[in-house]
Amino acid sequence: IGFGAGGSDCTARADSDLATDDHYGQIILAARSIAGGAMGCGPTARHAADALTYYLFHTESDGVNEKLYKRVTGTFTALTSDASITESLPDTLRIDCDGSTITGDYNGVDVFGNVTDTAITGNVRCGFYGGANNASNTEDLDNFEAADLGGVVRPSQLTTLGIG
Repeated sequence: IGFGAGGSDCTARADSDLATDDHYGQIILAARSIAGGAMGCGPTARHAADALTYYLFHTESDGVNEKLYKRVTGTFTALTSDASITESLPDTLRIDCDGSTITGDYNGVDVFGNVTDTAITGNVRCGFYGGANNASNTEDLDNFEAADLGGVVRPSQLTTLGIG
């Protein structure tokens, strides 16, 4: 992910629906190039087809601002306190939504425990988010995966919903 002048964020979601809103989204954070400031990324789940509405497992380059968020029509709300994670790239980031339970796994380890939220239901797509406050920062995300809790689907196309 590259960022526009002055830094910004980018969100992309799969073009194809999963069968249910009980699913997971997963990415591998392969590399980061930090020219200055902070940057973060993560997988999204229950991503709306046409709006910036989703759950996000966000990991930040400083290693201390990891949180689960909900984003409803563009507005972020933290669902958890900060967790401290030590990066050892490449790292696998995964968010699961199962009923009202939202979880975030970092390299296979549950970071936050079970978080309960019912604000976003019915959306059946996954994707990813990246953001930085310096346009020279970049993150390499690899092996995007999304599946219903029960089987793997690898979407063939992603649609960028907005940069900036």
